[in-house]
Amino acid sequence: FASSSSTSYVKNGKAWTISYGTGSAKGFLGQDTVRFGTDLTALTVPKCTFGQATSIAPFFKNQVIDGILGLAFQSIAEDNVKPPFIEAIDQKLVALPLFTVWLEHEGAQEN
Repeated sequence: FASSSSTSYVKNGKAWTISYGTGSAKGFLGQDTVRFGTDLTALTVPKCTFGQATSIAPFFKNQVIDGILGLAFQSIAEDNVKPPFIEAIDQKLVALPLFTVWLEHEGAQEN
């Protein structure tokens, strides 16, 4: 994510820290439009608050990931930040409060 490339990004600046079983991460909060997918029919959620990491555990540095998407309830979210899908529900952007995940088999791979 390149905040400088966004015309709708707003830096909140509030610091956050979270611990996982594999280490911790810390950073600051920002707000922008979040899009799930690349086509014009993709779910687009304006004014979504999210954490931007400035420091992550070594475990995460070795993973091929761009970030962690919070799908838990707001009541257990770090700093009570509203998760993107809950924000979409509250903004009435989805017909039902339901999401699914498609996991495609790609055969044996390292990592």
